[in-house]
Amino acid sequence: MQIRSAVPTDFPRILALNEESVHFPSPLSHERLSLLHDAAPYHRVLESDGVVQAFLLVLREGASYDSPNYLWFSQRYAQFLYVDRVVVSASMQGRGAGRLLYDDLFRFARANGCQTLACEFDIDPPNPQSEKFHAAYGFREVGTQRVGLKRKQVSLQTVSVDGGNGSVCTTRKMTCVGHPQLSAIIECADAAHGLGGHICGDGGCTVPGDVAKAFGGGADFVMLGGMLAAHDESGGEVVHEHGKTYRKFYGMSSDLAMEMYSGGVAKYRASEGKVVTLEACGPVEHTVQEILGGLRSTCTYVGARTRKALSKCTTFVRVTQQINEVYGRAG
Repeated sequence: MQIRSAVPTDFPRILALNEESVHFPSPLSHERLSLLHDAAPYHRVLESDGVVQAFLLVLREGASYDSPNYLWFSQRYAQFLYVDRVVVSASMQGRGAGRLLYDDLFRFARANGCQTLACEFDIDPPNPQSEKFHAAYGFREVGTQRVGLKRKQVSLQTVSVDGGNGSVCTTRKMTCVGHPQLSAIIECADAAHGLGGHICGDGGCTVPGDVAKAFGGGADFVMLGGMLAAHDESGGEVVHEHGKTYRKFYGMSSDLAMEMYSGGVAKYRASEGKVVTLEACGPVEHTVQEILGGLRSTCTYVGARTRKALSKCTTFVRVTQQINEVYGRAG
Protein backbone atom coordinates (compact mmCIF):
# COMPACT_ATOMS: atom_id res chain seq x y z
CA MET A 1 0.00 0.00 0.00
CA GLN A 2 1.23 3.47 -0.90
CA ILE A 3 0.11 6.93 0.26
CA ARG A 4 0.47 9.83 -2.16
CA SER A 5 -1.07 13.22 -2.82
CA ALA A 6 -4.40 13.15 -4.64
CA VAL A 7 -4.49 14.50 -8.21
CA PRO A 8 -7.46 15.44 -10.44
CA THR A 9 -7.27 12.13 -12.31
CA ASP A 10 -8.17 10.44 -8.99
CA PHE A 11 -11.45 12.35 -8.73
CA PRO A 12 -13.71 9.73 -10.40
CA ARG A 13 -12.47 7.03 -8.02
CA ILE A 14 -12.72 9.37 -5.00
CA LEU A 15 -16.29 10.26 -5.92
CA ALA A 16 -17.15 6.57 -6.29
CA LEU A 17 -15.69 5.78 -2.85
CA ASN A 18 -17.60 8.68 -1.32
CA GLU A 19 -20.82 7.46 -2.91
CA GLU A 20 -20.28 3.99 -1.42
CA SER A 21 -20.26 5.52 2.06
CA VAL A 22 -22.56 8.49 1.48
CA HIS A 23 -24.71 7.65 4.53
CA PHE A 24 -21.79 8.91 6.68
CA PRO A 25 -19.87 11.60 4.72
CA SER A 26 -21.93 14.24 2.92
CA PRO A 27 -22.65 13.92 -0.82
CA LEU A 28 -19.92 15.19 -3.11
CA SER A 29 -20.06 16.52 -6.66
CA HIS A 30 -17.10 16.82 -9.02
CA GLU A 31 -17.25 20.62 -8.76
CA ARG A 32 -17.33 20.61 -4.96
CA LEU A 33 -14.51 18.06 -4.78
CA SER A 34 -12.41 20.24 -7.04
CA LEU A 35 -12.96 23.26 -4.78
CA LEU A 36 -12.13 21.28 -1.65
CA HIS A 37 -9.04 19.80 -3.29
CA ASP A 38 -7.74 23.28 -4.13
CA ALA A 39 -8.36 24.51 -0.57
CA ALA A 40 -6.98 21.45 1.23
CA PRO A 41 -3.41 21.49 2.57
CA TYR A 42 -3.75 17.72 2.95
CA HIS A 43 -5.59 15.58 0.40
CA ARG A 44 -4.01 12.15 0.02
CA VAL A 45 -5.03 8.75 -1.26
CA LEU A 46 -4.00 5.24 -0.33
CA GLU A 47 -3.27 3.11 -3.37
CA SER A 48 -3.04 -0.69 -3.53
CA ASP A 49 -2.05 -2.50 -6.72
CA GLY A 50 -2.55 0.70 -8.69
CA VAL A 51 -6.11 1.28 -7.42
CA VAL A 52 -7.13 4.06 -5.03
CA GLN A 53 -8.70 2.29 -2.05
CA ALA A 54 -9.00 5.15 0.46
CA PHE A 55 -8.69 8.90 0.71
CA LEU A 56 -8.37 11.54 3.42
CA LEU A 57 -9.24 15.20 2.84
CA VAL A 58 -8.29 17.78 5.47
CA LEU A 59 -8.81 21.56 5.64
CA ARG A 60 -7.08 24.17 7.73
CA GLU A 61 -8.61 27.13 9.56
CA GLY A 62 -9.50 30.11 7.37
CA ALA A 63 -10.92 28.10 4.46
CA SER A 64 -13.99 29.32 2.60
CA TYR A 65 -16.15 26.32 3.44
CA ASP A 66 -19.83 26.22 4.39
CA SER A 67 -19.87 22.93 6.30
CA PRO A 68 -21.68 23.53 9.62
CA ASN A 69 -19.19 21.30 11.43
CA TYR A 70 -16.18 23.12 9.98
CA LEU A 71 -17.83 26.45 10.91
CA TRP A 72 -18.37 25.17 14.48
CA PHE A 73 -14.63 24.61 14.90
CA SER A 74 -13.79 27.89 13.14
CA GLN A 75 -15.79 29.81 15.74
CA ARG A 76 -13.93 28.20 18.63
CA TYR A 77 -10.36 27.40 17.53
CA ALA A 78 -7.76 29.79 16.16
CA GLN A 79 -5.70 26.99 14.61
CA PHE A 80 -6.69 23.46 13.61
CA LEU A 81 -6.69 20.83 10.90
CA TYR A 82 -10.20 19.62 10.15
CA VAL A 83 -10.84 16.10 8.83
CA ASP A 84 -13.58 16.76 6.29
CA ARG A 85 -13.84 13.14 5.21
CA VAL A 86 -11.96 9.86 5.34
CA VAL A 87 -13.29 6.97 3.27
CA VAL A 88 -11.97 3.42 2.93
CA SER A 89 -13.26 1.00 0.29
CA ALA A 90 -15.26 -2.01 1.46
CA SER A 91 -12.52 -4.38 0.29
CA MET A 92 -9.93 -2.64 2.50
CA GLN A 93 -12.03 -2.39 5.67
CA GLY A 94 -10.21 -3.83 8.68
CA ARG A 95 -6.83 -3.95 6.93
CA GLY A 96 -5.30 -0.85 8.49
CA ALA A 97 -5.82 1.58 5.61
CA GLY A 98 -7.44 4.20 7.83
CA ARG A 99 -4.65 3.92 10.39
CA LEU A 100 -2.00 4.40 7.71
CA LEU A 101 -3.69 7.59 6.51
CA TYR A 102 -4.17 8.96 10.03
CA ASP A 103 -0.58 8.17 11.02
CA ASP A 104 0.50 10.08 7.93
CA LEU A 105 -1.80 12.98 8.85
CA PHE A 106 -0.36 13.20 12.36
CA ARG A 107 3.15 13.38 10.89
CA PHE A 108 1.97 16.12 8.53
CA ALA A 109 0.43 18.06 11.43
CA ARG A 110 3.61 17.87 13.49
CA ALA A 111 5.81 18.89 10.56
CA ASN A 112 3.59 21.92 9.95
CA GLY A 113 3.31 22.98 13.57
CA CYS A 114 -0.42 22.31 13.95
CA GLN A 115 -1.32 21.18 17.47
CA THR A 116 -5.03 20.40 17.04
CA LEU A 117 -6.82 17.91 14.81
CA ALA A 118 -10.61 18.19 14.61
CA CYS A 119 -13.27 15.86 13.26
CA GLU A 120 -16.85 14.73 13.78
CA PHE A 121 -18.79 11.50 13.47
CA ASP A 122 -22.46 10.58 13.72
CA ILE A 123 -23.89 9.60 17.09
CA ASP A 124 -27.57 9.65 16.02
CA PRO A 125 -27.74 7.46 14.06
CA PRO A 126 -24.57 6.02 15.60
CA ASN A 127 -21.30 5.21 13.85
CA PRO A 128 -19.55 2.99 16.44
CA GLN A 129 -16.72 2.02 14.07
CA SER A 130 -15.67 5.65 13.63
CA GLU A 131 -16.10 6.31 17.35
CA LYS A 132 -13.71 3.48 18.30
CA PHE A 133 -11.24 4.42 15.58
CA HIS A 134 -10.96 8.03 16.74
CA ALA A 135 -10.90 7.10 20.44
CA ALA A 136 -7.79 5.01 19.73
CA TYR A 137 -6.04 8.19 18.56
CA GLY A 138 -7.07 10.10 21.69
CA PHE A 139 -9.88 12.18 20.19
CA ARG A 140 -12.28 13.57 22.82
CA GLU A 141 -15.71 15.13 22.48
CA VAL A 142 -15.77 18.94 22.73
CA GLY A 143 -19.38 19.47 21.60
CA THR A 144 -22.36 18.12 19.71
CA GLN A 145 -24.83 19.55 17.21
CA ARG A 146 -27.66 18.47 14.96
CA VAL A 147 -27.10 18.85 11.22
CA GLY A 148 -28.79 17.87 7.96
CA LEU A 149 -32.09 19.59 8.76
CA LYS A 150 -31.66 18.19 12.29
CA ARG A 151 -31.98 14.64 10.95
CA LYS A 152 -28.72 13.53 12.57
CA GLN A 153 -26.54 14.46 15.52
CA VAL A 154 -22.75 14.55 15.39
CA SER A 155 -20.07 14.42 18.05
CA LEU A 156 -17.45 17.14 17.49
CA GLN A 157 -14.01 15.93 18.54
CA THR A 158 -10.44 17.18 18.85
CA VAL A 159 -7.07 15.74 19.78
CA SER A 160 -3.81 17.47 20.69
CA VAL A 161 -1.16 16.29 18.26
CA ASP A 162 1.71 16.72 20.73
CA GLY A 163 1.73 16.64 24.50
CA GLY A 164 4.49 19.21 24.94
CA ASN A 165 6.93 16.92 26.79
CA GLY A 166 10.00 17.19 24.57
CA SER A 167 13.20 18.91 25.74
CA VAL A 168 12.99 21.53 22.95
CA CYS A 169 9.21 21.88 23.07
CA THR A 170 7.68 25.00 24.66
CA THR A 171 4.01 24.15 24.13
CA ARG A 172 3.37 23.91 27.89
CA LYS A 173 4.91 27.36 28.39
CA MET A 174 3.16 28.98 25.44
CA THR A 175 -0.28 27.38 25.71
CA CYS A 176 -0.57 25.67 29.12
CA VAL A 177 -1.74 22.59 27.18
CA GLY A 178 -0.20 19.16 27.67
CA HIS A 179 -0.39 15.83 29.43
CA PRO A 180 2.34 14.00 31.37
CA GLN A 181 3.78 11.50 28.93
CA LEU A 182 3.76 8.42 31.15
CA SER A 183 0.15 9.10 32.18
CA ALA A 184 -0.79 9.52 28.52
CA ILE A 185 0.85 6.20 27.61
CA ILE A 186 -0.87 4.31 30.44
CA GLU A 187 -4.28 5.81 29.66
CA CYS A 188 -4.10 5.14 25.92
CA ALA A 189 -2.25 1.81 25.68
CA ASP A 190 -5.13 -0.56 26.45
CA ALA A 191 -7.50 1.19 24.06
CA ALA A 192 -4.94 1.28 21.25
CA HIS A 193 -3.82 -2.32 21.68
CA GLY A 194 -7.43 -3.51 21.81
CA LEU A 195 -7.88 -2.07 18.32
CA GLY A 196 -4.59 -3.39 16.95
CA GLY A 197 -2.94 0.03 17.21
CA HIS A 198 0.40 1.06 18.66
CA ILE A 199 1.56 3.64 21.20
CA CYS A 200 4.66 5.80 20.78
CA GLY A 201 6.12 7.58 23.80
CA ASP A 202 6.56 11.10 22.39
CA GLY A 203 9.31 12.94 24.22
CA GLY A 204 10.45 13.39 27.81
CA CYS A 205 13.18 10.72 28.07
CA THR A 206 16.44 11.95 29.58
CA VAL A 207 18.01 8.73 30.95
CA PRO A 208 17.81 5.02 30.00
CA GLY A 209 15.40 4.39 32.88
CA ASP A 210 12.83 6.69 31.24
CA VAL A 211 12.82 4.43 28.18
CA ALA A 212 12.15 1.40 30.36
CA LYS A 213 9.42 3.34 32.17
CA ALA A 214 7.68 4.14 28.86
CA PHE A 215 7.73 0.48 27.81
CA GLY A 216 6.51 -0.52 31.27
CA GLY A 217 3.56 1.82 30.81
CA GLY A 218 2.56 0.12 27.57
CA ALA A 219 4.43 2.00 24.82
CA ASP A 220 5.44 0.05 21.71
CA PHE A 221 7.98 2.65 20.55
CA VAL A 222 9.81 5.54 22.21
CA MET A 223 10.93 8.74 20.50
CA LEU A 224 14.39 9.95 21.56
CA GLY A 225 15.35 13.47 20.51
CA GLY A 226 17.54 15.08 23.14
CA MET A 227 19.23 11.82 24.14
CA LEU A 228 20.58 11.30 20.62
CA ALA A 229 20.76 14.84 19.26
CA ALA A 230 24.42 15.65 19.94
CA HIS A 231 25.90 12.51 18.37
CA ASP A 232 27.78 12.27 15.08
CA GLU A 233 24.90 10.46 13.37
CA SER A 234 22.28 13.08 14.31
CA GLY A 235 22.87 15.39 11.36
CA GLY A 236 22.62 18.50 13.52
CA GLU A 237 24.56 21.57 12.40
CA VAL A 238 28.11 21.55 13.81
CA VAL A 239 29.28 24.65 15.71
CA HIS A 240 32.87 25.26 16.94
CA GLU A 241 33.30 27.59 19.91
CA HIS A 242 36.17 28.11 22.36
CA GLY A 243 37.94 24.99 21.20
CA LYS A 244 34.89 22.75 21.66
CA THR A 245 32.49 21.17 19.18
CA TYR A 246 28.72 21.53 19.53
CA ARG A 247 25.63 20.49 17.56
CA LYS A 248 22.39 22.41 17.14
CA PHE A 249 19.14 20.77 18.22
CA TYR A 250 15.74 22.35 17.56
CA GLY A 251 12.07 21.65 18.12
CA MET A 252 9.87 21.13 15.06
CA SER A 253 7.62 24.02 16.11
CA SER A 254 10.54 26.41 16.67
CA ASP A 255 11.21 29.55 14.60
CA LEU A 256 14.15 27.80 12.91
CA ALA A 257 12.18 24.68 11.92
CA MET A 258 9.24 26.65 10.55
CA GLU A 259 11.61 28.90 8.61
CA MET A 260 13.29 25.82 7.10
CA TYR A 261 10.18 23.79 6.30
CA SER A 262 7.17 26.13 6.22
CA GLY A 263 8.51 29.46 5.03
CA GLY A 264 8.47 31.06 8.49
CA VAL A 265 6.13 31.50 11.44
CA ALA A 266 2.61 32.40 10.31
CA LYS A 267 1.41 35.81 11.54
CA TYR A 268 -1.48 34.35 13.51
CA ARG A 269 0.62 32.03 15.66
CA ALA A 270 3.72 31.84 17.88
CA SER A 271 6.70 29.51 18.04
CA GLU A 272 6.27 26.55 20.38
CA GLY A 273 9.81 25.21 20.23
CA LYS A 274 13.35 26.34 20.91
CA VAL A 275 16.87 25.93 19.52
CA VAL A 276 19.66 24.70 21.79
CA THR A 277 23.36 23.98 21.33
CA LEU A 278 24.65 20.73 22.83
CA GLU A 279 28.26 19.68 23.32
CA ALA A 280 29.07 16.97 20.77
CA CYS A 281 29.01 13.42 22.13
CA GLY A 282 30.78 11.50 19.38
CA PRO A 283 29.42 8.22 17.97
CA VAL A 284 25.97 7.14 19.11
CA GLU A 285 27.00 3.51 19.73
CA HIS A 286 27.85 3.95 23.42
CA THR A 287 24.58 5.77 24.22
CA VAL A 288 22.53 3.12 22.44
CA GLN A 289 24.35 0.41 24.39
CA GLU A 290 23.57 2.24 27.65
CA ILE A 291 19.88 2.42 26.76
CA LEU A 292 19.69 -1.23 25.71
CA GLY A 293 21.70 -2.35 28.74
CA GLY A 294 19.39 -0.48 31.10
CA LEU A 295 16.33 -1.92 29.37
CA ARG A 296 17.67 -5.49 29.62
CA SER A 297 18.36 -5.03 33.32
CA THR A 298 14.85 -3.66 33.85
CA CYS A 299 13.41 -6.81 32.29
CA THR A 300 15.59 -8.92 34.58
CA TYR A 301 14.53 -7.07 37.74
CA VAL A 302 10.78 -7.23 37.04
CA GLY A 303 10.77 -10.75 35.58
CA ALA A 304 9.89 -9.87 31.98
CA ARG A 305 11.21 -12.46 29.51
CA THR A 306 10.66 -10.12 26.53
CA ARG A 307 10.33 -6.39 26.01
CA LYS A 308 6.69 -6.89 25.00
CA ALA A 309 5.97 -8.55 28.35
CA LEU A 310 7.41 -5.63 30.30
CA SER A 311 4.09 -3.80 30.73
CA LYS A 312 2.49 -6.94 32.19
CA CYS A 313 5.21 -7.19 34.84
CA THR A 314 5.31 -3.51 35.82
CA THR A 315 3.70 -1.84 38.82
CA PHE A 316 4.11 1.92 39.27
CA VAL A 317 4.56 3.54 42.67
CA ARG A 318 4.36 7.30 43.18
CA VAL A 319 7.51 8.69 44.86
CA THR A 320 8.78 12.17 45.71
CA GLN A 321 12.45 11.38 45.00
CA GLN A 322 13.59 8.61 42.69
CA ILE A 323 17.38 8.91 42.98
CA ASN A 324 19.64 9.30 46.03
CA GLU A 325 21.94 12.22 45.20
CA VAL A 326 23.61 12.69 48.59
CA TYR A 327 27.07 12.29 46.95
CA GLY A 328 26.28 14.31 43.85
CA ARG A 329 23.98 14.23 40.88
CA ALA A 330 23.85 10.79 39.23
CA GLY A 331 24.95 10.40 35.59
